[in-house]
Amino acid sequence: MTRLLPLLYFVGSLCFGITLIAVTPIGQVADEVVHIIRADAITHGKFLGRKLPSPMYGTKVMQGGTFADSGLFWMAIDSLLQGHRLQTPENASRVREMGWSHRIELYETGGIGGYFPIFYLPAAAGLGTARLLGASPYNAVQIGRFANLLAFLAMGTTALWVARRGRAVLLWVLAAPMTLSLAASFNQDGQLIGAAVLGAALASRAWDAADTPDELPHTRWFWAAAAVIGLLALVKPPYLSLGVLLLLPLPADWRSRADREALWRRIGILALLSIPCLLWLTLAFPSATGSPMHQPYEAGPLWPGAHPTTFLGTDPAAQMRVLLAHPLQAVVLPVWEFFHSPALLLQAIGILGWLNIRFADWFYALWGAAFAAAVVAGVLTPRMFDARRHLRPADIAVVVLAVIATIWAIYLSQYVTWTDVGKASIDGVTGRYLLPLIPMLAVVLPRLAGPAGARVGRVLDLAPLLMLVLGGYVVQRALIAFFFIH
Repeated sequence: MTRLLPLLYFVGSLCFGITLIAVTPIGQVADEVVHIIRADAITHGKFLGRKLPSPMYGTKVMQGGTFADSGLFWMAIDSLLQGHRLQTPENASRVREMGWSHRIELYETGGIGGYFPIFYLPAAAGLGTARLLGASPYNAVQIGRFANLLAFLAMGTTALWVARRGRAVLLWVLAAPMTLSLAASFNQDGQLIGAAVLGAALASRAWDAADTPDELPHTRWFWAAAAVIGLLALVKPPYLSLGVLLLLPLPADWRSRADREALWRRIGILALLSIPCLLWLTLAFPSATGSPMHQPYEAGPLWPGAHPTTFLGTDPAAQMRVLLAHPLQAVVLPVWEFFHSPALLLQAIGILGWLNIRFADWFYALWGAAFAAAVVAGVLTPRMFDARRHLRPADIAVVVLAVIATIWAIYLSQYVTWTDVGKASIDGVTGRYLLPLIPMLAVVLPRLAGPAGARVGRVLDLAPLLMLVLGGYVVQRALIAFFFIH
């Protein structure tokens, strides 16, 4: 089963992903157009965006921009607009026949230009290679999507092969319709989820490869996990919380000087991982990003300044002023939004497109049941190794606290960078942001089974795989109905 499950996942997800590429119009995955622009910029050697003045309502505002071929840009925009209407042979043919302009221009892309570019490389490689071979922009984008899918599947299959804990839950995350929809597009979040699963799997392998905690930094699995988690944090800083897995297991005896020193060494390694992230945030990110703009609006009720005050878009500095004036809201708002957003769980499973393609309730119920089965399968994994290498309740508690802190950080960052100034709610948080956190919990599930329970666990391991097959069928029919029949 250790060898067969990753192979079955790879084959099933490859078929599912190719279907998604074929039936999803370009631009009909969240933010895909701006991610296409960013990948194209990399093919021209532009690894970082830049700011550009944008005229807005009689004034000029500095926006974040990214370079791209103008022919590719207008093909993607046309496809995005056509995707909101019924797809016909005529409009599909027009998009496919649009060519390259060979003019590199700067387009407004918000914060996309400031992301560290590592997860754009597979799509950029596919896009650039296809262009060199004479492919049209449409076909080049489809090849870039396929390259992204292959990179994601390489990470996911490797994770399932090396994981020593929670493998069924990791499989569930990798097989979810939302995950595969992102992986089969230019949106870098698919690669990010794959990296989160791989980092957690490598950490679980490191725990079982070391006889004692002080041996962890001497294993190749530990350093592989550290490298993956470091890259993940470099792209999205809140996910540095996955680095807490590098600190486990905590010392069993805090009176032991050797155990304390081993923990401090791993804390030092985690601190080193945060340095590139902080440098990128302070040096590169501000020079390439700008605030999302929209029609003028009056500041919300939490704004501590004069009323009315008009803003043209989000303003992080103004939002920090709001939080300093109302410090309790930094806790109340994230908690309130999290517990009053039931759609987050459905979005994590899969509300596709621009959160406008929703499936039947029974489909989400089955995915929920598959998740429960995967958790039980993780718990029923037998104890195959020395007891001193098992995680204890304190280890699990630290990971749970790290997950809670990360969710809070995600909400707070969206309030500062994406929500209108002074608003008494938080905009922009979607269920896909929670998917990279599930692997952290998966690999710290307690292992309680004996031989009989282990057999039941091996059967339950297949639940996410069965949902992958069913999901491929249901999602394909739903996308065809949405884009080509309605």
